[in-house]
Amino acid sequence: MFLLRSDKILDMFNIKPDRRVVEVNINFNVSGIIRWLESGAKSEDIDKIDRDWGDDRIQQYIIDMIPIGKTNNAYYHRNKGLISQNLAGIDYLSSADENLKVHVKKQGVESLEWSIWKGCLHLIVQVDGQRKIISATPSLIEVVELETKGKITNGYANLKDDDVKISVPILDEEGNSKDFIDTWKWYGFLGNSSVSYGNALGRVSFSVPIYSSVEY
Repeated sequence: MFLLRSDKILDMFNIKPDRRVVEVNINFNVSGIIRWLESGAKSEDIDKIDRDWGDDRIQQYIIDMIPIGKTNNAYYHRNKGLISQNLAGIDYLSSADENLKVHVKKQGVESLEWSIWKGCLHLIVQVDGQRKIISATPSLIEVVELETKGKITNGYANLKDDDVKISVPILDEEGNSKDFIDTWKWYGFLGNSSVSYGNALGRVSFSVPIYSSVEY
């Protein structure tokens, strides 16, 4: 048996040592989405919903952003056990339990999606052929900082409250704002190792994982 030196591993994957793996945690509040659809599915009503998820049914997706080359990333989608060149994903809920399928089908929910648009990450529900944005992040500048520095320079210290409200513009093809969606931003317990965005229906967090020993 032999061990590879860390610099040899970096050479194998052509990874720059000054970039880190970032864990992306995406959550859809399916129970909240169903209640929102039942009440008329108006985007302006999302911010009126209680952000405490309690015992609501959550669909979670975890993706590892792995630096490859000088500027590129590979994305390991843990739920599927697949590596992709794209952070985006779509779940048609074909593997969901039957109880969940019945509830979403009644509201015409066809899929849960997430994708990058104009530098922002959108969480989307497709209902009866229409894609509805339920949550969005602002430009992911701080995520780049996590990736390159391993921490957010300003972090929690610059926030006066535990979280702050942000109106994120939804841009068209030309980059013009056609609508806004409210989201909330907060930092992790240590303040500079993670950042999260979300509202009552969807949340996204980005963090630099702290690895411990691997048990065999």
